[in-house]
Amino acid sequence: MKVKTIFFALVSIVVIQSCYYDIESELYPYRCISTDITYNGRIKRIIADNCLSGCHSGVAPTGNLDLSSYENVKAVAMDGALINALYGTNGFVKMPKGTSGLPDCEILAVQNWIDAGAKNN
Repeated sequence: MKVKTIFFALVSIVVIQSCYYDIESELYPYRCISTDITYNGRIKRIIADNCLSGCHSGVAPTGNLDLSSYENVKAVAMDGALINALYGTNGFVKMPKGTSGLPDCEILAVQNWIDAGAKNN
């Protein structure tokens, strides 16, 4: 009887293990991917989701800073203002204002995009 029980236990373990699989996209639906960042693929969405609504767009943007176009975003990206505002460094208030800031992954994506030349891609 013991042999039969042990055999059944071993077969059960093998069957259970053989049914296990990892599908990375199901296990990690959002991964911090910060390389090969494009303006249209990621940066534009970060800006739209965190900077435009009620602040840096429209007829009277906050701080007279309109981030609704690539050209305007690139200008503040290349002069250092964008990344300083996201980190809250060099005298800049951490943005988005009134929050604890963007997730590190988003800031890293912006930084890598800037380091790659802030291309309109």
